[in-house]
Amino acid sequence: MNISANHALNTNESYFSIRKAILLYSDNKEQSSFATVHNVQMDEQNRPIIGAGKPLTQRTMRSICKIQSRKADSGAEVLPANVLFNDNGVLIWSCKGQVRKTFFKSPSVTGVFEVPYPDLIFCVHKSNLSVYAIQTKDCTKERPSAETVLCHAPLMNIFSNNSLCMGNNTVPKHHSISQAIKGWETVLFDSTYTHPNAGTQSFTSAKGGIGGLWARLSKKPRKTFPTRVLNQIMVKDDGNPLPMTLGDLINKKLKG
Repeated sequence: MNISANHALNTNESYFSIRKAILLYSDNKEQSSFATVHNVQMDEQNRPIIGAGKPLTQRTMRSICKIQSRKADSGAEVLPANVLFNDNGVLIWSCKGQVRKTFFKSPSVTGVFEVPYPDLIFCVHKSNLSVYAIQTKDCTKERPSAETVLCHAPLMNIFSNNSLCMGNNTVPKHHSISQAIKGWETVLFDSTYTHPNAGTQSFTSAKGGIGGLWARLSKKPRKTFPTRVLNQIMVKDDGNPLPMTLGDLINKKLKG
């Protein structure tokens, strides 16, 4: 028997696949029923196939219930208010723009400076972090939605595809969403900014590009980031360039 439904699910720490299947049988009046449990194997095209079954016993049912109960007890978590999406191995959250101590060691600026950041969108998928900027004044008061337009984050150490260059950093270890958020934000904000990456010239309209932007922000302290220098991310829809939205990002990651 072939199964056409999706059979695998990536999470931040585990990979799930079909191991067994339970089939329920009943008469046409649903007055009598029984169940069978089957092993599941993959064919040459990596499609799951249900094998021969055995009657489902009370012992097997108790074992399944015990595992599910333990999982529910250990996995319950109240999500932070800034989490925007968390499903199928994709975690997205917003981060309020604020002044942060930042380490620079680049041709345009060197030293430790207090500089402002814009509101940011973090996206973790398959242990990779991508970062985006949004033009809101305070994302804690104006919660991003699926229609929120994404801009390039004009930061050093960001690749042209908006993902973070990890350098010597390692993927944060965590046991909760809150720990994951803290760990990934630390990777970004505690890094030393060394250079703008190739292909990121279009990330900002600021004079001198990313390097010139942070050179000026480090020399002339200010409390808020100048969102006017943010450039929207454009995607093609039937050949026409349109601004990329948070909803577009979610759909892209779920397909990838």
